[in-house]
Amino acid sequence: MDYQENDIAHKIAYGVWIQAIGQFIEAIYVSKLFTVQTQKGKEDLTNEEKILFGVWIQAIGQLQEAVGVTQQLSASSEPEIRRAEELTVTGNWLQGVGSTLEAYGGTKEIIERRLGVSPPDYVIP
Repeated sequence: MDYQENDIAHKIAYGVWIQAIGQFIEAIYVSKLFTVQTQKGKEDLTNEEKILFGVWIQAIGQLQEAVGVTQQLSASSEPEIRRAEELTVTGNWLQGVGSTLEAYGGTKEIIERRLGVSPPDYVIP
């Protein structure tokens, strides 16, 4: 990798770490909001639980991606590069699963508010 490519790769890593920090900030504050809602006696929080769980899965996935990208930059052998790439991709998958769960919980919440009924858990509109 030449200087320009190396410089760009490091900037990508910085961006991924910034995303990870932002994702953890979101997860912490969604957790605090959930706690406040629970303390105020909000009865049905099942959709919010899905959202909360999804946000934390995304945060863990983002952290895993950041670690993988950083390891790719410092890897000196092909096996190290492969392991770092696998870690990065696994983190991407976790982010996707978390995002799906968060979107699912949010969609159910919207449907319940608009229609006044809870759709079955196996139906995603």
